[in-house]
Amino acid sequence: MIKKVFFTLALFFSFIFVQAQQDYMDKIAEEVCECISGKHNDNTELFKMELGMCVIQATKNYHTELKRDYGVDASNLNGPEGEKLGEIIGVRLINFCPETLLAIGKMVEEAETYEETFNLVGTIEKVHEGQFIVFDVRNENNRIEKLYWLLYIDSEFDMVNNYKDLVGKKVKVNVYLNELFDARILEYRMCNIINTLEVLE
Repeated sequence: MIKKVFFTLALFFSFIFVQAQQDYMDKIAEEVCECISGKHNDNTELFKMELGMCVIQATKNYHTELKRDYGVDASNLNGPEGEKLGEIIGVRLINFCPETLLAIGKMVEEAETYEETFNLVGTIEKVHEGQFIVFDVRNENNRIEKLYWLLYIDSEFDMVNNYKDLVGKKVKVNVYLNELFDARILEYRMCNIINTLEVLE
């Protein structure tokens, strides 16, 4: 009889512990969802930073619990600790914002298709207007590089309204290589696609 009582109590307290664990993890996931749902940044790196800040904010009051229950040091999320916490929270996000989680996955997948990213400094000499905007940039080696504006460009310069005013300006541009289908030659070719742009003068 006594053994049954102790067993019942053990189950009861185990249930309470698991329920408490569930509650705080759900609160974290819900807060992350609310935070990241207000972000609409097409720049993958900036979005990752914003997501990281949302996770840091949501977990700031639960460092002790995360260390106790998952062995994660939430005060130091660089490297493996951050990846581990991301996996744990990611599972919970499915319950609160599956659409956002799918969008994050798609964004990361698209980012991983970029074969190379690099910075380029040069002067914009010409703007080509067509289906896409293409900039001719003379780099520091006096070579013309064609840079394509296909997606959102992270820049303090008003690209949408004043991109023509960039002619003659020196810029620092972060670009990535990706394959585009060229209908003129019926083949894919590598193109420099603009990611960020900073006007230097």
